[in-house]
Amino acid sequence: MNLMIFGLRWLLKLISCKFKKLLLRFLVVILFVYLLSIILLYFLQSKILFLPTVLDQNYQFDLKESFSEHFLEASTGDKVHYMKFSKPLSNVVILYFHGNAGALDSWSYFAQKLSKRLNAEVWIMDYPGFGKSSEGIAKSGSDLVEIGRELLNKVREVNQGRKIVLFGRSLGSGVVSEIAATEAVDAVILETPFYSIRVRAEELFPLLPTFILKYDLDNSKLRNSSIENILVLYGEQDKMIPVSHPERLQKIYSGNSKFIKIKEGGHNGLPMFDEYWKGLNQFVEAL
Repeated sequence: MNLMIFGLRWLLKLISCKFKKLLLRFLVVILFVYLLSIILLYFLQSKILFLPTVLDQNYQFDLKESFSEHFLEASTGDKVHYMKFSKPLSNVVILYFHGNAGALDSWSYFAQKLSKRLNAEVWIMDYPGFGKSSEGIAKSGSDLVEIGRELLNKVREVNQGRKIVLFGRSLGSGVVSEIAATEAVDAVILETPFYSIRVRAEELFPLLPTFILKYDLDNSKLRNSSIENILVLYGEQDKMIPVSHPERLQKIYSGNSKFIKIKEGGHNGLPMFDEYWKGLNQFVEAL
């Protein structure tokens, strides 16, 4: 009987020892996969976040309205291509920052329409790595903001006495808010904005640390701005940026800010709706 008890205890101890080893190996594998995921996300986040179209330097834009092309030699070392749709008789100049995909071969059509519909001069740029801008995605969100700030200074130099509006869509909304948090402009327009990239990353990758983010653009920083004229446009059916993001921004922005929710709108295609253009026209005309 004692021999059977001893044998049973030995067997349980052996099983326990093997289980511990298996559990330890399993935990090591999980830790390895987790650390590898962090490393991959750190180095590949620019490829995940940005989907640029690259254009040949000789690319010809086929647009109905007159425009001019220019390059900005930024302090970041990037050479940034931008376009101007001039309206010399207009009192409003819009500096537009587009989303994370495409290039000015497509975005220029919207800029042209924006200029015509709002009777405003429009400046629009391609980020580094996009269109005719220099090769290589911007190294950080700070670089994007600095490039945008330098282009804003360019706008100011040649447009003294005119109303300057910063307009950002999706990713561009974060660039605009970061700039406007420290720079005085007459108005800010955000389309389909996120609260911050950090918050969105936490929603999508809840187990990954957000300190590895290189592009932590933050629309909530606009609450620290002295700018009173703020317009936010977003779609209730947005699957890319949940409506909770602009709704959360609405709670922290100044009382003078205006939010327009387009019931049938998604992340893309808001310009297809009459409420979109009506809201923009009323906002710009009131400046």
